[in-house]
Amino acid sequence: MKTIFTCGTFDLFHVGHLNFIKKSREMGDRLIVGVNTDEFVYLYKNKKPIIPFIQRKLIVQSCKYIDWTVDAEEYLPLKYIKEFKVDIITVGADWKTAYIESIDWTLKNNIHIEYIDYTQYVSTTKIIQHIKDI
Repeated sequence: MKTIFTCGTFDLFHVGHLNFIKKSREMGDRLIVGVNTDEFVYLYKNKKPIIPFIQRKLIVQSCKYIDWTVDAEEYLPLKYIKEFKVDIITVGADWKTAYIESIDWTLKNNIHIEYIDYTQYVSTTKIIQHIKDI
């Protein structure tokens, strides 16, 4: 059984999130998704999510492509990668040049990293701007 792992904030869940999750699931038999906590989101984005963590986690849990969700207090927590014996990690393509400590460990341990392109013209930021404009 091939296990896939990814993380995200998933604020204002939209079709771009759904496409990313679906593409992640297509790579294996089991998909585990970390939902970033409000505290972590604030640390790395310097802003709070619009939808509180527990609600975002419930929304993500309801997606039929996901087998399990976990609380992510960092980006791609190594403890879950090890615990679930992950085979592939999926990451948004915009993170390709970013340094992520757990990715170094995964590469040294033969865990494949797959970068997934985002759905064009769809993002939480664009949704927020559209709401402001109307």
